[in-house]
Amino acid sequence: MNWINQTVAEFGLSIGMPTLALDEKLSLRLQMQDNSSIFISHLPNLAIPEVLVGRSITMQYKTTETLRAALKSADFRTPTQWPLQVAANDKELIFVMRITERAFVLNVLEKALVYLTELSRKINA
Repeated sequence: MNWINQTVAEFGLSIGMPTLALDEKLSLRLQMQDNSSIFISHLPNLAIPEVLVGRSITMQYKTTETLRAALKSADFRTPTQWPLQVAANDKELIFVMRITERAFVLNVLEKALVYLTELSRKINA
């Protein structure tokens, strides 16, 4: 087991899901009670391997101002601990943090998820 899998397993234990693991595509997605979802995706084949940690919220009734605020949250002039990307499709507004593989440990995963949760709640307010 590598430390990416170990970190995911530790996270699963911390949230009461002892069998949590990445699938064969090296990713996982969890549906949350608030109708959002979180996801983790390991990208080991990049020049600098990364783990994507993301949160998506539904796009129902999003205003132009809400979408602009979401896009501004990823502005390079507003630095974050890890690079932040924002995307949207017809159904979801998606926030993703790109964490280098070597930095991906449990407390980093938890901090990223807390940040993404706070950001999505602020945008969704």
